[in-house]
Amino acid sequence: MHQGRLMVCATPGSIRSSLPGEVWQIGCDNNRLAEKQIRSIQGVTAHLVGNTIHLILTEPGISMDRVVNDLDEAGLGILERKRLVPSLEDAFLHLIQKEVEKTAS
Repeated sequence: MHQGRLMVCATPGSIRSSLPGEVWQIGCDNNRLAEKQIRSIQGVTAHLVGNTIHLILTEPGISMDRVVNDLDEAGLGILERKRLVPSLEDAFLHLIQKEVEKTAS
C-alpha cells in the first residue's frame, strides 16, 4: 500500500523476484549527492538505505561500470559496492518511485 492505494498483491518472494535488473549497494563520500547523481541516469533507481545507497539497474545495457564512471566524473568516489539479493524494501521503494514518475509525467 502507498497513499491508501494497493500497489501489488502477491507473496513477498514474488514481489522481490519481480524487480527488474540487478540490485546493488554502494557507499560514497557523500551519499546524498551520489543518490541525486545516480537518479539522473536513465534506467537506474536509487534510494538511501541507512548509510548506503541501494540502486537497481532497471534497463538492459545499464551496467554498474556506467554508474561508477558517472560518479567518478562527478567527483564522487565509491568507498564500497556489492551486489545484493533484492529485499522487500528495495521492491517497495522501486514501486513507489515508478508510481511517482508515472504521475509526474
